[in-house]
Amino acid sequence: MSAAVHVNFSLSQANQRLYLLSQLQHQGLCGNALKILFTSLILSKLMYAIPDFAGQLSVDDRNRYDALGRKAVKRGLITGGFSINKLIDFQDGQLFTQMLNDCHCLHHLLPPKSYTRYNLRKRGHQYSLPDVNFKMFKNSFINRCLFSCR
Repeated sequence: MSAAVHVNFSLSQANQRLYLLSQLQHQGLCGNALKILFTSLILSKLMYAIPDFAGQLSVDDRNRYDALGRKAVKRGLITGGFSINKLIDFQDGQLFTQMLNDCHCLHHLLPPKSYTRYNLRKRGHQYSLPDVNFKMFKNSFINRCLFSCR
């Protein structure tokens, strides 16, 4: 149960597309068009289904994603920093917020709501936290969001 095959494939495609963008840059394509192309060709590929397999990414895989981002910054294709951890947190938060809606197709996967009569500190959701015995179970999308939104 590793995401290594997906990571290798998506990073090889992203590097090929990065080379294509650098060739377009040498041909004289303007910076705004390059940023749009980077977002649509590379970033969308990297972010595809990231909430699903982000829990299984190793530190090495995350470093490889960050290296690709540094390469893009160095070539002037994007401005600012690129952090796969920030992108994962953003995507997780977006999808989890949508899941809280009763009409969402993944809403039924959430655990039951917990009610308490005590006046406790508020947390980001009202759902009960599952018992976690294995790291892989805790790194699944729903559990990762439940534990990070405390």
